[in-house]
Amino acid sequence: DDISGHIGSILQACIEEAEYLDQEFLDIILQPLLPSSKSENPAAYKICQTVLRRTAMCIQNSTSAFINRVLVGTLSTDDSLSELSDQVYPLIYELHKISPDLLLRVLPNICSQLLAEECGVRLKAVKLLGRLFASQQADYGVEFRRNFNDFLGRCLDISYQVRIEMVEALSSIFKRKNELRVLVEGHLRKKLRDAEGEVRMLALTKLLEIALDEPTNLSQETFVEMCERLKDKKRDI
Repeated sequence: DDISGHIGSILQACIEEAEYLDQEFLDIILQPLLPSSKSENPAAYKICQTVLRRTAMCIQNSTSAFINRVLVGTLSTDDSLSELSDQVYPLIYELHKISPDLLLRVLPNICSQLLAEECGVRLKAVKLLGRLFASQQADYGVEFRRNFNDFLGRCLDISYQVRIEMVEALSSIFKRKNELRVLVEGHLRKKLRDAEGEVRMLALTKLLEIALDEPTNLSQETFVEMCERLKDKKRDI
């Protein structure tokens, strides 16, 4: 513990005294947050979490600039060589747990990925944003209402895989964020009429879970729509 404390104090002093944090230093302080590094060295993960939490204001500009370069595809040579570039989404999620404010300049660019032509890019963005909007450590759905509405728009994505992920995300948000339920329920209900049977089945399953937990959380309109699934063309539904 003493050694960890000394290392943390040194890193904190370096951050607080630096005028600019270059990519090499960012790699040192942020890499322990990546899933692979976290499992291999939990002690380093805890040290970096503590240091970054204490220096959030100092690192915000540098981390936001790096992440935004990755998201919009304007990587410098140093960025391209960084392992962080390939794992920026897991990194973003870890940073939000340290301080939600670290994503204030990043979240809009994550949301811009929702409009990407590549289905895989949209799917990754939906998965990450679903976790961020459902997080009990932040209130991004309230603070970034316009971006949250853009996210809800992916319920109509041309890819049924994205729509499936949206049902998963909406269910988590509904269960964890009371203040967003009124915005989420209607979109989740509409997925009961999705063109893809797998999407309808998942939406019905998630709504049944919610109803079994606390029936009063759902509106009468939603219960009526759930009953309509008795007429579904898919026998399993």
